[in-house]
Amino acid sequence: MRVQIKQMTKKWASCSPGGRISLSKDLLREDTAFQQVVIVHELLHLRVANHGKLFKSLMNAFVPGWEKSSNGRIRSMCSYNDPL
Repeated sequence: MRVQIKQMTKKWASCSPGGRISLSKDLLREDTAFQQVVIVHELLHLRVANHGKLFKSLMNAFVPGWEKSSNGRIRSMCSYNDPL
């Protein structure tokens, strides 16, 4: 796994199939709770590629209340196809 911080204009972060996690520089200006949501989200993608029920269950287990902490910012920057 490799982690990098870079300028990203449309996403807070991303995870490649090869295990590279990229975090937006803009994330550094966000509050700690939101940073945690984004980081856990990307770490989970190392094991679960989609945003299905398993993914959301794991998010709830690792970051209870993550949907409230993100204030919809994850949903708007992520390719969720179903309502949270």
